[in-house]
Amino acid sequence: MTGNHHFASTTSSTQTGFTLIELLVVISIIALLVGILLPALGAARKSAMSLQCLTQERQFGMGLSMFADDHKGFLPKAWFNSGPTRFDTSWGFKDPDWGWDFILWDGYLGRNTQVFRDPADDGETTTRHNTQVDLPASYRYNISDLPGPIGPYEALRVDDLPSPSESIRILDGAAGKFKLQWHHVATWESSLSGLVGPTLVDNVALDRHPGNPNYTFADGHAASTSWIDTWKGFETLAEASGQQTMWRQNFDGRPDRY
Repeated sequence: MTGNHHFASTTSSTQTGFTLIELLVVISIIALLVGILLPALGAARKSAMSLQCLTQERQFGMGLSMFADDHKGFLPKAWFNSGPTRFDTSWGFKDPDWGWDFILWDGYLGRNTQVFRDPADDGETTTRHNTQVDLPASYRYNISDLPGPIGPYEALRVDDLPSPSESIRILDGAAGKFKLQWHHVATWESSLSGLVGPTLVDNVALDRHPGNPNYTFADGHAASTSWIDTWKGFETLAEASGQQTMWRQNFDGRPDRY
């Protein structure tokens, strides 16, 4: 005799969720990870902006070198770039389109406006005004080496510098002592809006990037260099008012004020 035996099987499923304690633990772990990662991401972002700034300053260096090749070895002045001397108009630039930044923008940097805005600039430096374009003002031009007592009116030749690779031309610039957005700095400048020295830092953006500021040098290269190192004299001139530094190598003109 055969029989069909039916076995009833029961499957019990239990649905469980996170307890409040478990949720709090997960949230705490996420908060901890965020706290660890955010500073690292912020530092990476700042480093990337510093590298972008350095790339832009290398473009300035190429522009300066091309300008010198086109103008018998002369570097541009901060402004007054109608010609190499005060009353010479052979270069053809006219007020207000005769600043160093406009000249590089117009003829050597493909009219790229953004190259003049440091990505780490908080916007305080605003712009410099020309008739054709308003250029961001993140950078300044060092004219400490300009020859002669009339300084800004006289252009400097690259060959006049004992060490062009150690001669600062363009730097990370700040809005300045009185927020006047000057084009330049100089160790002999009579106004605090343009003066620079070992302890005179209002016109330089020292803290814009992690590590060291960026500089463009007279030979066309750009590099990050510590502020202290830029003021170390590497040779003393008998006729100089001070020592040669990365800021000044030519002492034919005005004496330093710092």
